[in-house]
Amino acid sequence: MFQTTKSNSVVIYKAFKMAKKPRTNPSAEFIKNSADIIKSMLDSAYVPIARLASVQAYEAALNRISDLLNVPSNQFTRDDFRPVLVAVGNCIADAFEGKEYVSRFKKNANGYSFSFYKKPTQGGEITFSTLLENFPGSVVRSFHNNLSKEDKLSIMWAMLTAAGFTFTPNSEGFEAYYSPIIISNDAKGKQRRADIEEIELATGDVSGIQGLVDRVNRRANIIHTQPMMNASYQGMIRYNIEVSGFGADVSINIFPRVDLAISSDLVGYMVETDDKSSTDYLVYAWMGHALDRATARARSKTKNLPAVDLRITSRKLKSVAQKFQVAKPRLNEYGFCINRQGIPMYVPSVDDTERFMRDHSNFSVDEEGYLKYEDVAIEWANKIVLVDWFNDVIVYTQVNGKLEIYRLLGYIPLDKSSEYVYLNSTLHDRRVKGIIKNLSRIVDNITTAEEAMQFLPEGYSDYNSFNTGKITKTFSSLMIDAVMPMGGVATYDSTDPEFGYENRTSVLVKHLFGLDLDELPVSHRGICAHISAYLKAASKNRKNITMAIKDRLAGLEYFLIMPSKFTPEKWKEVTSSAKEERERRKGAARLLSEIDVPNLDAGGNIKGFMPHQVKVISDYSSGANTNITGVAPGGGKTILQLVDVIMRLKENPSWRPLIVTKPGLVKNFISEVNFFSKGKMNIVSLKMAQLRYIASTMRLNTAEAVVRWVKNYPPNTMFICAYTDFASSAKLYEDLEVPDRVLLHDVALPQFLHLLRIIGFDVVRFDESHNIKNMDSKRSRYSYSLLAQSKNKALLSGTIINNTAVDLIGQSYGINPMIFGSIDDVEKFMDDYNLPSGLIKSDEASRKLNARLKKFTQMSSATKEDWSFVLPDLYDKVIAPNLTPKQEKFYQMLMEEAELALKSDLESTRNKANSEDDNEEEDSDDINVESYDDEDENEAAFMMKADRSLAKAEQFLVAPDTNEQYLVWSENPTGDDLISPMVRGVDNELAKIYQDRSADHSINKTAVFGIHKVASLHFMRHTKFKDLCLHYRAGDAEVLRVFKADPDKYILVADSTSLREGENMQMLSYIFDMQPTWTPGDYEQLISRMYRPDPKGQYNKDLVTHYWVTPVHKMNEPTLSTVKLARMISKAISMARFKYESDPRWYEVSGEFQDLDLLTMNLETVFRSTHNSLAPYFNAWSKFTAWERKNNQQTRIKLARQLEEENPGVRLVDANGNVIDRNLFTKMVMREAKSTTMLPGSKRAFTPWERGAVPADIHDLSLTILGSDEVSRGTYVMTEYGPAIVHSFTSTQVVVELFGRKKAKIYRSRIAVPNGEGVSKLNAIIANPSAWQNETYTDVIRSFTAIDADASMAPRAGKKTVSLVAPVVAPTTKPAQPKPVTKINVDDFKKRVIAPVTDDEEEEEDVEEEATAIEEIYTYLINGMPALAIMDAPSGVENIGWKSVSPFVAMSFDSWATAEKFLDSMTKKFAIQRSKLDLLREEMEEFRTGKAMRLTKRVTNEQARNFFLSNHRKLSAASDGRERVDPYWVAIDKNVYLAFSKQSHSQRVFTWLTLMASKNKPRIKTPKNVPEMHINIFSTLNEAVADLRALGQAFDIPEATIRQELRELKEDVTAMRGVRVRPTRTTK
Repeated sequence: MFQTTKSNSVVIYKAFKMAKKPRTNPSAEFIKNSADIIKSMLDSAYVPIARLASVQAYEAALNRISDLLNVPSNQFTRDDFRPVLVAVGNCIADAFEGKEYVSRFKKNANGYSFSFYKKPTQGGEITFSTLLENFPGSVVRSFHNNLSKEDKLSIMWAMLTAAGFTFTPNSEGFEAYYSPIIISNDAKGKQRRADIEEIELATGDVSGIQGLVDRVNRRANIIHTQPMMNASYQGMIRYNIEVSGFGADVSINIFPRVDLAISSDLVGYMVETDDKSSTDYLVYAWMGHALDRATARARSKTKNLPAVDLRITSRKLKSVAQKFQVAKPRLNEYGFCINRQGIPMYVPSVDDTERFMRDHSNFSVDEEGYLKYEDVAIEWANKIVLVDWFNDVIVYTQVNGKLEIYRLLGYIPLDKSSEYVYLNSTLHDRRVKGIIKNLSRIVDNITTAEEAMQFLPEGYSDYNSFNTGKITKTFSSLMIDAVMPMGGVATYDSTDPEFGYENRTSVLVKHLFGLDLDELPVSHRGICAHISAYLKAASKNRKNITMAIKDRLAGLEYFLIMPSKFTPEKWKEVTSSAKEERERRKGAARLLSEIDVPNLDAGGNIKGFMPHQVKVISDYSSGANTNITGVAPGGGKTILQLVDVIMRLKENPSWRPLIVTKPGLVKNFISEVNFFSKGKMNIVSLKMAQLRYIASTMRLNTAEAVVRWVKNYPPNTMFICAYTDFASSAKLYEDLEVPDRVLLHDVALPQFLHLLRIIGFDVVRFDESHNIKNMDSKRSRYSYSLLAQSKNKALLSGTIINNTAVDLIGQSYGINPMIFGSIDDVEKFMDDYNLPSGLIKSDEASRKLNARLKKFTQMSSATKEDWSFVLPDLYDKVIAPNLTPKQEKFYQMLMEEAELALKSDLESTRNKANSEDDNEEEDSDDINVESYDDEDENEAAFMMKADRSLAKAEQFLVAPDTNEQYLVWSENPTGDDLISPMVRGVDNELAKIYQDRSADHSINKTAVFGIHKVASLHFMRHTKFKDLCLHYRAGDAEVLRVFKADPDKYILVADSTSLREGENMQMLSYIFDMQPTWTPGDYEQLISRMYRPDPKGQYNKDLVTHYWVTPVHKMNEPTLSTVKLARMISKAISMARFKYESDPRWYEVSGEFQDLDLLTMNLETVFRSTHNSLAPYFNAWSKFTAWERKNNQQTRIKLARQLEEENPGVRLVDANGNVIDRNLFTKMVMREAKSTTMLPGSKRAFTPWERGAVPADIHDLSLTILGSDEVSRGTYVMTEYGPAIVHSFTSTQVVVELFGRKKAKIYRSRIAVPNGEGVSKLNAIIANPSAWQNETYTDVIRSFTAIDADASMAPRAGKKTVSLVAPVVAPTTKPAQPKPVTKINVDDFKKRVIAPVTDDEEEEEDVEEEATAIEEIYTYLINGMPALAIMDAPSGVENIGWKSVSPFVAMSFDSWATAEKFLDSMTKKFAIQRSKLDLLREEMEEFRTGKAMRLTKRVTNEQARNFFLSNHRKLSAASDGRERVDPYWVAIDKNVYLAFSKQSHSQRVFTWLTLMASKNKPRIKTPKNVPEMHINIFSTLNEAVADLRALGQAFDIPEATIRQELRELKEDVTAMRGVRVRPTRTTK
């Protein structure tokens, strides 16, 4: 036996060995991985404890029992151990899961030491009686009482020994060590993991310790290795083992403790301060932060940056605020804003950083030498330290004194209108109930009845009678009376008619403030008067409140501060202001009789306004501060926004407007504004790509310069940017340094957002606002922040509810958080408005939603019925082609496989419900808001898992020939078995539609859509109409241009996600939808590409048809595609209730849909749905669409008859209601547009052109964007700088001559060409020097390089005018086919990327010079050698040292990990010299670490010669018969590729490369073909400069061009330096 101390405890020490191998920079390693290191130590502390649940430990215990009781152990099997292992496993897991660690720290001469351990109550207790009860065999249990306490303890000690502990006696008892050698039984003597296989074998149930074992195993690589010598940090694990309970039972508790010592060398990495006395606190805070991250369930990606002295943050904030004069608090006059929950929140102006840091500068020390933080923590508990309106945060302390932040993103000032609504809320409102509870407790604690008596209004005393002059009840008692239903009075009506329909049974918030008491029953007037007196008295004692600071600020302070502020005059002011704004929100009392809007091209490009536009514009004319406009797609939102903005500027000329829309729609919006205003309105793009462009072209490369530039624009200017810009973390300007850290909290906001807020936009319009419905995305959060700062804001969308009513929460939050609160309150939102699963299932729910919205914002809407006179009739049809027998059989196999996988996945999720969550923030639009759509809150998880599990089955339906298992299936599918039934179904319909191919189908074209790319690709492979098809991919504007212009290409095949918004395609008459979407809004947007007004009267048609293509099997039974469609239908009818809420006709048909529930996605729905179960949804859809079509027809006929009566002799519709002359109908119904004035101060200003946007055509030149059209030398064109003459051109850029012989190199997408008579008009302008100068922004181009006089092509006296060649415009006959998508665009490959950009945009560069003989010179890194490179080099370059590099295939990867796996696969498949493979890996590491382009080692002649020889030499097969490969790395800017020479490698290699890319999409990109180039290798910049100068001399390149190339060379080399986070950063 062994001795125990008086406290029955033995402290056990174990050395923790930190590093697996020596590291070159332990300090940097620790800073980077601190949280992981601490987590590793904490996890590893449980390894020996976990061993207590191993088979070895229990065999040891059983042997000890057998010895003591003389019971043979061989009578037991391993299965007998199951209950024991599970019980102990659960005990250990419970201890491990406890997250609360105590942290203590010391300071010594070498640095600091920290100890982390759990509270005593969270140890792992193992009790002997519990073990014995679970031990196998009644014989053992029956001898329980025969064992002494020493015997019991010896059994447990045997377990400890078997788990790896050894014991050495000392003077006090025993020291215990954990020795991995004892349990090491593998060859290398390393510790085994925690024996999960053994436990499973022994128990069959590891539920108790499964999670523990998994977590321990993840960190096992750091455990039990040699400690670092002289390292900057050392780790130890200590065990405190307490033996107790020497009575009826014996228990052992094991408490691990982690000690971490860091040297003073690390402190410089950990803190940022200029006051050394603050170092202790900052180090302590830094380490506490690392511990929090180590123990958090969700692993944060927060960087390990220094703890910043709060005084530094404060100084930087003051500096940037002074520089830009911004960051004003978003508060009302009393300091209140509206918080995330829609509650008034008090935010004082506080900067107490100096005192906070001073108080935390010196810690006292306890008797054990630990620094004491508790005293100062108590003093600073629940206090505000800093309010930062730059980053929108409140920095405050928690009850334990720990610093925290509260974010204010999207919080808006509490305006009078919102305040009025809040004060008229009942005490049962969810925004009030929680506050009332805390309020009662607080007021009772800080205020007495005597104090309240001083504030009792005259005439009110006791709450039962009014003559005693006393308050006899406590505040909480009075509140109970107020909250209870009013006795003796059933209901009462508010004095405000707006709230009159809401009969009340309890008092309102305003009554507690003593306002409008006359509307209450007499008994309750006294109650509320007394409550009001208490609140006014409590306001004087607010300093005595002790509660969590953020709970106090939100709501509570409003009840304490405002009652004393509301004098009768103040209340009258609030009431009057609110009612005035309410009237404005109602819109104009009647439609405007005349619409005269400044700065429009009225009578020209704007012929007039349609009736629905007149209605919406009339609403806008009322001047409401907020608006939500729901205009169905095709209703002309752009012109409405333009008119709205001009109206606001007319009233407030100093205001600055901003439009925010989707990135792909920016150029369309700019084009339309230019068209409608004809240059009278300037529109400036502020997209991030555009800001980079102007930084290079206009040298606006500081925030200060950009702000000044924007603010100098005249009043007739509007600005535009894209949603995606808000989510970008790119840094644009060095001079905009806003502090992004508060102590250790990352509070950084995008620099782009800071820039917009510094500029200040008073009018903000969010187009396609459903893009901010997801409150958790970055784009939404930062969008709210911009909206919060504006004075006048509006949301516009064709589909405000894109999915379910939950979509309203995120969008309305941008207008006012008080409307519906935040997404945090979604369950309450659905309860409040009776929205099961988020569906609007009753008309009453729809009325309540609309009524709530109208209390806070103006609501303007228009449906397609409003412009039905210019719309054809829309028919929805379903095509249900059958799967072939083999397809049906294989589809069933896929569904069975998917069901098993899905069941397993769901079961796994349920078992691990408490496991770590992935808390990584989502910046994209793909976050599934359907997580709130189902009555079962687990449906969201089901949907995500179902998408994964069903992906193969869904893809098989649209592209069976892409399923590899199917292709090698034993039943040998061939012919039609390989073609999707959807292709056959669509082809059958196309054959009917286009029977006569010789007919003109230019106004009856077709689009075939899929969601997944494989769908459109499969259709293109197998359709019988391929010769009529064009395949569109996202961003391919050339394909769209050809499709719209070419009458012989009348079928467009595309992915629906790429064309859902923004494109007007009225030439379509048919849309085939091969893959249903989940959301009705997406469907609505898609059909609106064809089902939209045709203002130019170009495509007159009476009907258009949309086809759902959903294959069936087993005698018309549905497939997965049909189930998805039925679910979408259930949502769409729910949306209709909201849309038609104010239409009396809706209530005639809505009852038929009352019982139509949301089709819940679960296993039964997905795998067991039948034709009969889904039929009600399709029947409802048929009725609904017929009802809409009937309404449209009736509205059209009614309007036509009215116009016909007013204009005798005119016939607009025939007997069937079809429009006879749509152009005439449109002309007669349009309201005349007038623009008789201009906004004061209007003038035309230079606006950098947005790529692809058509500029203002003020001279009627019929301008179109040049793009890829042909152009000739001498052609006259328009640029953003003015008229110009083409000198030379490439596939992407054009060199032009501007007025004054200035030269510029401009992208083709920024050049416009005249058409028709516009050619001669532009010729006349350029021929007249005065006119040319007047149309040129000479100030902008003053610094541009001049063209030699002899080289100038400008017409002048005495010189013959250059013959002009008109540019090629959109063809009217067969155009040239688009370039094959598989061939690389060399210019794209060589393009330098300035910074990461969004997926749907390319980065641009500005280059002002171009050589004549040599198109462009680039800087590459080839095979580790820096080189200058020329594409299409002229003959003779070889004579001056340039060498040819044969054409090659370039491979790119999404990450270095993928590249490594690719190299592994390649070496298994092909032979490669070991030295070459080592070189590849070495260079790859250099790219990762940024050492690849340091110009520190000279390239030898032998190295260069070997490269060129191998590059042109055909590789022979290896001795084992395998093909040889010899790839090399190629880098340009931040992009890195693996190159395979075409001259060296066989075709088999390239076939394999293509196969690897197709199998591993998108991780491995499609191989790209790069043509021959010539390179000149250099080792130093001086060598490169010499090579460039020699090139210039040899080919007569102007000196100015060489100088420009030299500048670019230096920039390129700089850009090539640095770390590559992934092999390539190319964009789409």
